[in-house]
Amino acid sequence: MNPEIWGLVGTLTGAILVTASSVITTLISTKSSTKNQIILEKLKREELFRDFQRKNFLEIQDILSKIYRYITVLHIEDLKNYKITKEWQKGMLNDETNDNLLISNRNLCILSERVQNDNLRNQLKQIRTKMNSVSKTVSPSESNDKMFQLVADFDKIMNDLGVELRKNY
Repeated sequence: MNPEIWGLVGTLTGAILVTASSVITTLISTKSSTKNQIILEKLKREELFRDFQRKNFLEIQDILSKIYRYITVLHIEDLKNYKITKEWQKGMLNDETNDNLLISNRNLCILSERVQNDNLRNQLKQIRTKMNSVSKTVSPSESNDKMFQLVADFDKIMNDLGVELRKNY
């Protein structure tokens, strides 16, 4: 074969190989870039979720503290009224405290449903029920017993919320 033909064949082969390698490199780069983009988007979603859970846990801790305080005020008012009237739970909680208790309970109910951890969500429902049961007692001793139990339950749920909160940092 003629050297000019070999030169042409070599040039064409080189051009084809360079083009093919360029196309393959572009495909590999695009595929890698797409994978990286998917991973990045997944990480962003996970961080948004963790941020949402952190904020939710902080709000729940705040609301639980408020409800606990309102329930304690309710209990103390019932004890004061009982000393005066000798009738259990015949007094009325002032409107502002009563409204705040209702609003806080509603907010806790809403925020509890946003908790991903099923066990913690159930614990929140249980403590809310226990807190509200203080107002449905039939005697001062029953109310005192429920309040003493609430101390332990409150400490446990706050600890569990703290654990979940730290997991999301």
